[in-house]
Amino acid sequence: ALHREIGEEADLEKLLSSESGWKGRAEQITLLKSKLKEGQRISSYSHTSEQLTQLARPAIETRTGQRIREIELLQSEVETIKEELADYKFKAERLNVKNGFLKAEVETWKDKVRKVPDKSESDDKLIDLLKRELNRMQDVIAKNNLKNKPKMTSEGVNINDINNY
Repeated sequence: ALHREIGEEADLEKLLSSESGWKGRAEQITLLKSKLKEGQRISSYSHTSEQLTQLARPAIETRTGQRIREIELLQSEVETIKEELADYKFKAERLNVKNGFLKAEVETWKDKVRKVPDKSESDDKLIDLLKRELNRMQDVIAKNNLKNKPKMTSEGVNINDINNY
């Protein structure tokens, strides 16, 4: 009976060692029967998968409708965001142009401010020159006034007026 269980060619001492991992025919038969039952159970599900699909169809259609609405909503949001982006790009371009104009204006004012000390210095020189000219002219006028000052007699008569007669 033992030879029928293990077979004619099997070494009995190898089989008895705990490291061999050998299984008897009864154990192999039990293992194969359980695999067969598992296969039959899986195949019975495949026959009912059509039925399961029919049962799940309303839920699938509902979920599909929800997904479609979500996609449409997201597409609408994408379009809105694209429009906002285009608006922001336009505003950014306008601000860049304005910034360029303002930079040019700032440079113009900086040039003017840089010229103020030079202009102030030349204005000071001109003022000094005009003051000297004014003083010179006042001196000339004062000298002319002394020359042309009427000479009066002791009676208060202008001598120049007497000479003119």
